[in-house]
Amino acid sequence: SYTVIMLPLMLCVCLITCLTIGVSEDANVNVANILEANTIHTRNKQGSQAALGESSTGNVGSRDNVKMIPITEYFAELYSDHYYSNNSTAFKLPGNASFYTDLGVKFYLRSFGNTPLYAYYHAAPTSDQFLTVKKSVEKKKIGYGFQGILGYCLRLHPKKAHSGLQPLYRYWSVVLTDHYYTTSFDELGNGTDIYVLQGIECYVFTSPELSSDD
Repeated sequence: SYTVIMLPLMLCVCLITCLTIGVSEDANVNVANILEANTIHTRNKQGSQAALGESSTGNVGSRDNVKMIPITEYFAELYSDHYYSNNSTAFKLPGNASFYTDLGVKFYLRSFGNTPLYAYYHAAPTSDQFLTVKKSVEKKKIGYGFQGILGYCLRLHPKKAHSGLQPLYRYWSVVLTDHYYTTSFDELGNGTDIYVLQGIECYVFTSPELSSDD
């Protein structure tokens, strides 16, 4: 009778032990999987944050290799078109380059900064280049193609005096369908019969010398 009683008890103990071991192994596997998944997620998150930090600055270089970019003004009398170039491939003279006259360096932009000066161009017969510190959706809608970033300027003039900065005035001629930019207010003043003053686009540099006080 003792054997009859103990046999079922031993079977129950064995069954409970097996189930306990099985659950423990499954639990350990699940915990290991969760820890591994969390580790991978943390690494991915850190990697994403690092990538975001590098790409969210809006700069194409660093302060260590910043350069001053001379901006040359060209004019094509045939098109009544003023054209501004940093003489890179993206800003080569449009159409027949022989129609354009080199008017020399008019101002300088930086290769690094927080305020890009974007350039858009409308091909002939309109032949007009538009410079702006805003990415202009409106200009793209009416036929202006995006050229790229001409360089970097300052959106606002620093509070302290800075002899190397000048406002870049923007003028527009509906008659000639031409945007004109100059750092000299005395040139066209508040506008003429042909050109209307649209305001100050940004502040640019008048010297190739680097300055760190802005």
